[in-house]
Amino acid sequence: MTSEIKNLQFIKVKYLPATNSRGSRVRMTDTRLKESKVIDFDYTLNTIEEMAEKYLTAKGVPIIGKIEYGIVCEAVDGSFLSIK
Repeated sequence: MTSEIKNLQFIKVKYLPATNSRGSRVRMTDTRLKESKVIDFDYTLNTIEEMAEKYLTAKGVPIIGKIEYGIVCEAVDGSFLSIK
C-alpha cells in the first residue's frame, strides 16, 4: 500500500506593533524558503491569521489549514510558492 504524502509549507505569522513612524503590521515568514513579507494591519479583520490568509489567497497560494500563529499551505505540483 502506497500513500501519497503532500508537500506542505508553513507560514509563520507575527504581529508587529506600531512605531513612531509606522503603523501596526503583520509579518509572514515562510519557514522553508526563509522568505518574509510584511503587510499593513487590516483593521477590518479579526486576527493576524485572517490577514495573512487574505493576502496569500489573493496571491493564489492554496491554504489547507490554520494553526495558532501560522498557516499551512499545500505546495502546488511539488513546488513551493513564494509569498513575496
